[in-house]
Amino acid sequence: MSEQSYERVQQSYGRCIISNGFFDDFYKKFMDSNSEIKKMFENTDMTQQKKLVRHGLSFVIQFSSDSSIAKNKMKDLRKSHAADAMDIPKWMYQNWLNSLLETVRSHDKSIDTITLKDWKVVLQKGIAQISGE
Repeated sequence: MSEQSYERVQQSYGRCIISNGFFDDFYKKFMDSNSEIKKMFENTDMTQQKKLVRHGLSFVIQFSSDSSIAKNKMKDLRKSHAADAMDIPKWMYQNWLNSLLETVRSHDKSIDTITLKDWKVVLQKGIAQISGE
């Protein structure tokens, strides 16, 4: 990924996280995308979960720039999402990706097609690492 693409995603993410309700909207879209996903979050502290995803997304973005710190964090995320841990099925990652991209589109008022494509590349790279694809 080019430095310019990385910067576009970083700036877009910054605009998203200061946008009111970004993580609430993301989780609503994600949980509404499939009843099994909604069920997985029934007993989840969503305040804590939103903090975790905010932190995790930062590392997914940094991972796209080959950050060594992010590479280590992504290994941890892979372990925590594996079959012997949270057991996240591979099909859920597509729902996660689609929900996040839709939320970015609605919360980043400066989003354009190039930045949205950059987001998709960044997220797919992170998903491949976490899911073991």
